[in-house]
Amino acid sequence: MSIRKKGYSAWNGKLLMRRVPWAPIFSGGISYIFSKKSSKFVLVMSALQFAFFIIAIWVTSKPELNFIEENIESLSSIRSILRMYYTNGYMLFTLLFVSLVAGSELVSKDLKTNAISLYFSRPIGKFDYIAGKISVVGFYLICVTFIPGLLLVVIKALFSPSFTMSLISILSCAAFSLTAALLFSSFTLLVSSFTQNSRFVSVIIFVIYFLGLITYGMLKEIFKSDAVSFVSIAMIVDSAANLFFGRPDGFRKADLFTTVYALGLSSFFIFLLHSQISRTERK
Repeated sequence: MSIRKKGYSAWNGKLLMRRVPWAPIFSGGISYIFSKKSSKFVLVMSALQFAFFIIAIWVTSKPELNFIEENIESLSSIRSILRMYYTNGYMLFTLLFVSLVAGSELVSKDLKTNAISLYFSRPIGKFDYIAGKISVVGFYLICVTFIPGLLLVVIKALFSPSFTMSLISILSCAAFSLTAALLFSSFTLLVSSFTQNSRFVSVIIFVIYFLGLITYGMLKEIFKSDAVSFVSIAMIVDSAANLFFGRPDGFRKADLFTTVYALGLSSFFIFLLHSQISRTERK
């Protein structure tokens, strides 16, 4: 039963209106997730990859190590370094684990404690609630995507003789990070809205993630094309990175279509999440 039907919505105090209604959800969620040991562990593991790429940039700045750079052509430019950073399997798994740690229980816990009714007894709407939750997961995803990417651009400029910073690379980092964060956060929260058991949420997401990879591998083998990447969340993100940072073999229309598809899929996930929360709130 809705908390309004129980008569708890009446209040004689002074109501404090906020310009951003979901700001308390965001700040509270950030603090709660950061207090978990698992979140710190995942962030540290992500930092290890970042340290490896800093070393790679340092290698390219040393003439005496040219024999290494000649064997690793991808280290020649900041855009190729960023493409390697965002498309390697380690990064894709990092995005998955960050989403699980930050988002698997954000909605399921509210369902378990019936906190959703308390949220909506205040002057916030369902989209405010969703925006607050997505911003929490998105914050941590951006911490492992955009911030390291921006630092890699700055460090690359520091090691270059002319100190030239690529604005296009920075914008590409931002575009990719927002695309990946929106896709992973909306998907994780949608799954979280169907059950009160956060561990079950993690299992479901793992299964869908790996089934998508397996299906992609099978279809790629059958059709001999990367255009089937739309069946896997990991490969959708991979295509988006290749669009924003460029493939070694040139531009592919499939990457553009897959990136647009990622944005549409994220919107669809948010729509389903809104519908699921509406059904839960009416109970």
